[in-house]
Amino acid sequence: MTAISTIRPADLRFIAWRRRDAVVARLRHRSLDRRLATGEPAHLDPLLTVRAAQLATTEVRDCVAARWDELAARTRAAADDATADRVGAVAETLRADRLVLARGVAYAATMTGAAGAAIERLHAGGEDIVAAIANAAVAAMG
Repeated sequence: MTAISTIRPADLRFIAWRRRDAVVARLRHRSLDRRLATGEPAHLDPLLTVRAAQLATTEVRDCVAARWDELAARTRAAADDATADRVGAVAETLRADRLVLARGVAYAATMTGAAGAAIERLHAGGEDIVAAIANAAVAAMG
């Protein structure tokens, strides 16, 4: 691997997105999001690069934030406000007008199912699980 200090401008090149890559990245979003969420570097695979760029868009971030808003409403109805506020913080971070890492958006997108399942089991320790998932999602976004 080349250290950043040894990279010359002549070594850098831009690779244009192909429309086909964008379509394939959207079709394979679940598997690509899982790979990004686990920390796989996006620059190693062209599809991961395209998907990371898609995740950074406001449109995708708003879509994922809407799912977390719905989870926050379900949590507020079944648990205390502190847990619901933690879940709501994920949506707020996604909507924030700042840099949000694609890895964090991918993590938030992939963990909505697990958070939803934990909300269904709030009476059996699910509250701690929901809070841990929400905290990890906010931390992954940078």
